[in-house]
Amino acid sequence: MKHARMKHARMKRARMKRARMEGVGVLVACALLASACGGGGRLDHHEYTREVGGVCRRANIELSRVELRRIDGRDTADAADAVDHLVRIGRDALDELRSPKPPKADVAKVDEWLAALEQVLDEGDYASSRLRSDHPLAAFQAAARASTLAKRAHELARTFGVPDACRVPSLVHLR
Repeated sequence: MKHARMKHARMKRARMKRARMEGVGVLVACALLASACGGGGRLDHHEYTREVGGVCRRANIELSRVELRRIDGRDTADAADAVDHLVRIGRDALDELRSPKPPKADVAKVDEWLAALEQVLDEGDYASSRLRSDHPLAAFQAAARASTLAKRAHELARTFGVPDACRVPSLVHLR
């Protein structure tokens, strides 16, 4: 009887040890996965502004190549296509801007800047949908809001230290 209890206790300890080792293995695997997926360290302020500045410079070049149309009630399909193109470029850039981790001290400022850019793109989406629905006045109003938000986003980026911040073209004063 005593021998059976001792054997049972040894088996129980062995199972517990295996469970602890499996738990440690899972934790190690999670840590490796997180670091492989960009869970690495934060950048310092200079590194961060340099990296996002490069993203913005590339986006600015792409944005400048889009031929824009006046939102005036004529050629609304062409204008909507141009706005869609701008929004696609902006969303790609925004995805890239969200990748690097800013320094902890700068997270709130960066979040505010990226949120402002997101609002610009949302207004662009709305303007495009209004153009496609043949509501050019609503599209123009959305474009005006987007222009105001773009100025705000640009100022937020400049005060943060990104001089070449992503410049979304104004849809209000076009050729």
